[in-house]
Formats: sequence, structure tokens, C-alpha cells
Amino acid sequence: MFQTTETATKKASLKRGAVTAPATTGTAKSTPPEQTTASGAVSPEERNRMVAEAAYYRAEQRGFAEGSPLEDWLAAESQIDAMLSRWTL
Repeated sequence: MFQTTETATKKASLKRGAVTAPATTGTAKSTPPEQTTASGAVSPEERNRMVAEAAYYRAEQRGFAEGSPLEDWLAAESQIDAMLSRWTL
């Protein structure tokens, strides 16, 4: 699979700890079939997208000031993992 420049840039930004805006805002989307496993679980790529979006919104809530992208990411991971565990029960 080829990587677009936009995708490569986003991945590089996340590795550096930058928080980027989610691709879409305010719209509910269902998970595309290719992003779920046979058991209906969310793929690692989709989980990562969900964590990135949640981390962005955490930073946005505080006005992108006085915070750590790493702390936002870790808190978002915890939030998303808790949500996903409720869905799979």
C-alpha cells in the first residue's frame, strides 16, 4: 500500500508528539468494514485514529495551552480502550 504525503506527514507529526486536528468534526461515522476484524473488533489503525482524535479534543478543550501532547495521548488511550472494552463485552 502506498502512503500519501498527507498520511506520511500526519504519522511524522504524531511521532514527534504533535496533536493534529481530526479529519472530520461533528459527524458520526460508522467504522468501515475494512477497519474491523472478523470478530467485529476495531482494527489497530482505527483505534489509533480514535485515540488521535480524542487527544486532539482534549488539547482543544484547554485551548492548546499548558499541557503535554503525551499526557493527552495517554489519557485518550485510556478513554478509548475503556470505551472499546464496553463494546466488546
